[in-house]
Amino acid sequence: MSQANNGADLDASASGISSSGSKRKRSFVWDHFTKLDNAEKCVCDHCGRIYTCNSTCGTGHLWRHLDRCEGHKKGNVSQEALQTLNLGHTGVRIKVEELRDIHEVKDCLRKTKGMTDQLALTKATITRTQLVSAGDHVCLDLCSLMKHGEGLLVGTYSGGLFLVHSEHSESNPSASRPFRVHAGPVHAHIALPDGKTCYLSELQEGKDVMLVNQNGMRRTAMIGRIEIESQPLILVEAMTLEESNIHQKSMSIFLQNAGTVGFVTPHEENNPLKIVIPVTSLKVGDEVLVRLHSE
Repeated sequence: MSQANNGADLDASASGISSSGSKRKRSFVWDHFTKLDNAEKCVCDHCGRIYTCNSTCGTGHLWRHLDRCEGHKKGNVSQEALQTLNLGHTGVRIKVEELRDIHEVKDCLRKTKGMTDQLALTKATITRTQLVSAGDHVCLDLCSLMKHGEGLLVGTYSGGLFLVHSEHSESNPSASRPFRVHAGPVHAHIALPDGKTCYLSELQEGKDVMLVNQNGMRRTAMIGRIEIESQPLILVEAMTLEESNIHQKSMSIFLQNAGTVGFVTPHEENNPLKIVIPVTSLKVGDEVLVRLHSE
């Protein structure tokens, strides 16, 4: 078998394509390439080289590029070097040649040491809730434990994402699953560590997602397991003010209608212990935290 065929076979395996013609999943190679506007070409996120990526050429040539891409190798070296800090070393020295290299090291540090930085969150007021029929709902189990007040940014549209709380329960620790988030239906958008979003249906085990807490501090965590089940849903709509305080912005989300699913609330001086509102207790006028894409 030729080298080109080997590359194509590798991509098919990573994409989860079965001989029965089941739905094609997103290839891991697209974690390293970004499609350009015409969708016929893509650019390597590590070195900036442009390749053809139409439906007829497959992705074997993209895999082969990653094998020899110096930018990709440098990122792997950075991650291995930073991981040595866990073995008792006080520091590492990494040679960089471009500004992009510094950002690569910063991303590796965030993944390796759980480094946090702050994200701007906004208050939104609930304007409507409605019980709807069942839909394919995505449950994410992460390889990290979340603290009380942490969750994922999810929404129907990428321009407005709700901070959905984990299944962390301080009132009932025995039933708490602080590694789990009931994220929403398959069509919903989720925020990623690189500032982009993707559909929940595109996520795969081993992919990184962005955790955010009530104060906007964020960190990276890896997905360990994904479960998709048909669940009864609730539609939640909210309204917020943009930075000008003139134009209102509306947003929505579907979530599983269960007491273990909830939103993170804004900090209240007179009630500092109020952090989560379950969707089963949600009412019009309640305030929750959201992330606006325009911020």
